[in-house]
Amino acid sequence: MQELRDNDDWQRVLKLSESKPVIILKHSTTCPISAGAWEEFHNFADDNSSKESDFFFIKVIESRSLSNQIAEDLNIKHESPQAIFIQDKSSVWNTSHSSITNEQLTENLKATL
Repeated sequence: MQELRDNDDWQRVLKLSESKPVIILKHSTTCPISAGAWEEFHNFADDNSSKESDFFFIKVIESRSLSNQIAEDLNIKHESPQAIFIQDKSSVWNTSHSSITNEQLTENLKATL
């Protein structure tokens, strides 16, 4: 998992999504619900590291303007925590809060690949 910190990182991920699915977790470092989503996402990334996709995260408090830019570029409502699957520079699936589970993420990854 790699952290997105600035617009250059984000543009690189968008470009990468043209060749393979990318999955981003928007994570709040102060929210207990986000802490649970972080654990689920981390387990999901570990379980699927051999798949043809890459995993990223953004700390929404520390990188608020980037988090807003991602929502705007993908035309989705910002939420936190939020998991977003991206292909060809578009969001193909996203979910938030307690719906971010290893099981949900894995199911949707299979549908994406």
